[in-house]
Amino acid sequence: LHFDHRELIANPGFEDGLEPWVKVGDVSYYRQGRYSHRGAGYVSLGGRDGASGTVYQEVTVPEGIERAELTFWLRVTSREATRTRARDRLWLQIRDPETRRIVQKVAMWSNLSAPVSGQPTYTMKGPYDLSRYAGQRIQIRFHALTDGANPTTFRIDDVETTGHNVLGAQPD
Repeated sequence: LHFDHRELIANPGFEDGLEPWVKVGDVSYYRQGRYSHRGAGYVSLGGRDGASGTVYQEVTVPEGIERAELTFWLRVTSREATRTRARDRLWLQIRDPETRRIVQKVAMWSNLSAPVSGQPTYTMKGPYDLSRYAGQRIQIRFHALTDGANPTTFRIDDVETTGHNVLGAQPD
């Protein structure tokens, strides 16, 4: 079988600046950050007490696509002392860009996602299936909230949304 692969996200590793990603509130963009997963750029949400921030990008999932998957790399560090209560949170959401309504809560991470000991590292999250949005424009949205003390930092890099169609037999 032959697959037609295509990247749906523009600037997935934040290497070419922040655009076309949009940031709202407490989001930091690092062009030459020391905590990138691959390359040099990444975004960071949270990181201070009482933070509220969102970074998103609108993409069109092509009509007729057989498979569309979202993956990204996440690095969580936290100053929270508790290991039993989620106090700071990061959500991955799909939003309708016209109605601005959240149409899917994909996943959530918190201060409990930070390693208990040792150096924090990036871990790949996903794949998350976006095939149900074929033929639609959607907003891939990361949203973080931290409480009033001991902040958690959520670093995001290499957000990749690949779609592919099976085209049939491999050409000779």
